[in-house]
Amino acid sequence: MIRSYLSDLELEQYSTRQVSYLANSILELDSSWKHYEVIKRWCNDAIQQIEQLKMCEEKIAFERNSIPLEMKTEKYTHWVETMRLAFFQYSRFTEKKYARSEALYSTLCSLAMTWDHGKAGDIVVPGCGPGRSVLDLARLYPSANVIGLDYSLLALVLGNQIVCGDEKAYLLQRDIHSGERISGLYTVKGFGLGNANFGITNLISCPIPACDMMICSNTVNLLPDHQNAVNKIADAVRPGGIVVFADLIGWRLDRQWKRRQLYDDASIKNAFEEGGFTTLDMFSGVPYIESESDDQETCYNEHFYVGRRR
Repeated sequence: MIRSYLSDLELEQYSTRQVSYLANSILELDSSWKHYEVIKRWCNDAIQQIEQLKMCEEKIAFERNSIPLEMKTEKYTHWVETMRLAFFQYSRFTEKKYARSEALYSTLCSLAMTWDHGKAGDIVVPGCGPGRSVLDLARLYPSANVIGLDYSLLALVLGNQIVCGDEKAYLLQRDIHSGERISGLYTVKGFGLGNANFGITNLISCPIPACDMMICSNTVNLLPDHQNAVNKIADAVRPGGIVVFADLIGWRLDRQWKRRQLYDDASIKNAFEEGGFTTLDMFSGVPYIESESDDQETCYNEHFYVGRRR
């Protein structure tokens, strides 16, 4: 299930932009391209989801401020970038059995189980993208309610299909050496999990739902005010609850020097402690591998922080 955490005005504006983008994306596809039907179906599913969100009577009652997102965030609503991220997250579950993303996701799971001890009832994953962490946590915590939040509807549609559905989802691997923008069709069997949900939100303007544990990886770097993002995390995590945070210093968090706030391990620790957390663990060096093709990849170091809400 996909819910909207946007205000009525934001949802209307977002819907207009997304329907226009998705419809144009379908028109721009080459109908002779071998993966044409896969992308067309995916975009059409997203358009149908927008119509369902607009008609849904259930509203998430949060007070919101209308704040636009940056182009850096908007790019993750586009199908090429979303599919690249989806293949990165789920490649180990495809026929290809790639494990480039496993260092990140296995570390997140290990930290969650180590410090929460399987007690969390409500788990939130802001900036979940196509939902890999939602999948992992819903499997580890079968009695918990796991919510994945993101601004990219295409990512949420794909994540909902893989995590909550029981049919095959199709993923395309980008390969810059193939002569195509996207090549290599793979499948992931849906996991059919009933304790996971997804929501479309603007993490700048919308509060994060209350939770016992939050897993936030490679998300804060996309937001304009890092300390404000940490404060919103603190507002959402209940007293005694856990945050597991990961992001990339030297590539993303300190990219914009004028606004950089989380630029090393010490600044991450200070930000979370000022936000109301007691530090439980922190370290760096876990590899995050960006891959353009089978023979071209770049490795960055992931920085982790675990804290308990005071």
